Amino acid sequence: MTNPKPLISSPLIIQPVFSKKLAFLIGITHGGALIGIWFAALSFEIKMMLSLWVLIASYYNISKHLFFNYRQITQKIILQYDYVLLSNNLTAIILDHVYVNPLVVILPLKLSNKKYETLILFNDCLDETTFHYLRVRLLHPLKKH
Repeated sequence: MTNPKPLISSPLIIQPVFSKKLAFLIGITHGGALIGIWFAALSFEIKMMLSLWVLIASYYNISKHLFFNYRQITQKIILQYDYVLLSNNLTAIILDHVYVNPLVVILPLKLSNKKYETLILFNDCLDETTFHYLRVRLLHPLKKH
């Protein structure tokens, strides 16, 4: 009897695009926060400061999660067997608490420069086949021999 060969998986190239679902979620949550601030029994100055804070947070979250600004994750990600290669020559390992759902995949990453990033991928930011392969690969990882 021969030893079985280890399963080798080809790299999966992920190139996310603008997600309308994530944009809607960010808009609803920040918009709801703004509405809540203005209905709260607070002074006008405090309402203005809180509203400015929510608007800045909204701008930051849209830039970070929809346009990939302010972060080390770029728009081309190569998922290898047990690590992720980013197009700016950084590598990252996928942490254990990955969330996989038919609508969204949340990938927590630890980059090679010791920083942490989270990649939120809705099913509308990747083509259907790539999103399916990503979900399968994360739900059923290959075992090392």
